[in-house]
Amino acid sequence: MKQSFSFFYFFLVFAHSLSAQINSLPDFGSPADAIMTVSQEERLGRSVFAQILNSGSINENPIVDEYINSLGKNMGVYAQDGEFNFRFFVIDDDEVNAFALPGGYIGIHSALIRLTEEENELAGVVAHEIAHVTQRHISRTYLAQQENTIFALATMLAGAILASASNSSDAAAGAMMAGTAAMQQGQINFTRAMETDADRVGVQILFQSGFNPLGMPTMFEKLSRISSANRSIIPEFLQTHPVNVNRIAETRSRANEMRGDYAESTENYLIVRAILEFESFELPTEARSYFESNLRMSGNNQKDLYGIILSLLALNEPDLANLYLSDLVNMSSNLIAITDLQARVMSESGQTDEAIALLANNLSLSPRNKTLTLLLAELYSKRSEPELAHEILLDLFNIEMPTPNNIRTLANYADQMGSSTLSRYYLAEYSISTGQLLNARIQLESVLQEEDLDISDRDKYQARLDQVIEALDQS
Repeated sequence: MKQSFSFFYFFLVFAHSLSAQINSLPDFGSPADAIMTVSQEERLGRSVFAQILNSGSINENPIVDEYINSLGKNMGVYAQDGEFNFRFFVIDDDEVNAFALPGGYIGIHSALIRLTEEENELAGVVAHEIAHVTQRHISRTYLAQQENTIFALATMLAGAILASASNSSDAAAGAMMAGTAAMQQGQINFTRAMETDADRVGVQILFQSGFNPLGMPTMFEKLSRISSANRSIIPEFLQTHPVNVNRIAETRSRANEMRGDYAESTENYLIVRAILEFESFELPTEARSYFESNLRMSGNNQKDLYGIILSLLALNEPDLANLYLSDLVNMSSNLIAITDLQARVMSESGQTDEAIALLANNLSLSPRNKTLTLLLAELYSKRSEPELAHEILLDLFNIEMPTPNNIRTLANYADQMGSSTLSRYYLAEYSISTGQLLNARIQLESVLQEEDLDISDRDKYQARLDQVIEALDQS
């Protein structure tokens, strides 16, 4: 099973990074200001999100990331007039939870997505969190709970998120000590009025987005049943968003007042559930047994077919995977996720050239698609063409910010190309992205010792080193 990330690692990196960047963060003013501006919320949320990303807890599967952002942003259109630039992400964690940061950064735990059975249930949780953002509940709650120095506020946010995301009682205790006295339960509590407001707005968002608004009360009931069945297991979502019978009834009553034609769960939703279910198993043999059992009971369906193909690829059985793939392709639309899976099966069957051709053809129709580009680069590298892999990744990252793992991949490709200088530069950038500024300084100083650097590269590396040194001096 996926384990929650370490609070102590997160907090040390977070504190170090924040102290280096504190001068660039906004001046929040005094608590008498009553609420942060949207711009200030966004900058604070972006700072905390960066630390969560660098901790390695966010699911970086491009299919998962693209889906949750497409779902959330499409819903966000109906909740606001463009004031917030939402960013959605999935955290790999076995605790059922979801949370919103200031500025529109919304995290959904993988366990919550796996718990859903219909897309409108997931959409209900997302709509609820969107409503907390657009109604400005988050900043109002934070500001009401403490005096806000920048460091204390950001530490409180990190501690709250990590206490709820950690399976370790020691980690939760550490989070509580690091937070303020007002946050000693290690969670973000909304008032009853705020929860009612988020329910009201969230149901409307669901309806306008084309989802059955009953998805919200249905999901609340599901979470409540977990709690009722075992009093010692209370979903984290219920701890931070308390649900009672009256609240469920009120939400259901609002949803029943709305009438419309609602779409069924999308193929992309089913595929993302398959990916997260597969990733939740320690061993691919366990995943295979799970999906095989589902197929025997329910017959062929997209979720379990996709899951068993992932399991068979992990078990190095591409020929058997290809048999299931035929059934999946016959019942699916021309989805990016299906093309990705087809290419993977081809490659594992020894048809790397055919897989590359398939990806290249689809990229001509969907230029710079992240899912297809990352796999194409991987296959170019497998075919001993790291220059091409490096080239298409650089082109992708001209329009999309790379994650720390993406940067490390660039370093690997540069090393395969025989360019140790470029590889060390990327490793320096990787260290910067993960808050390891001293390592970045060492790498950049090593690069600058090369005598055959051209002038433009030397100037670029020196400028980056100067930035690192300045950040270290401020820490």
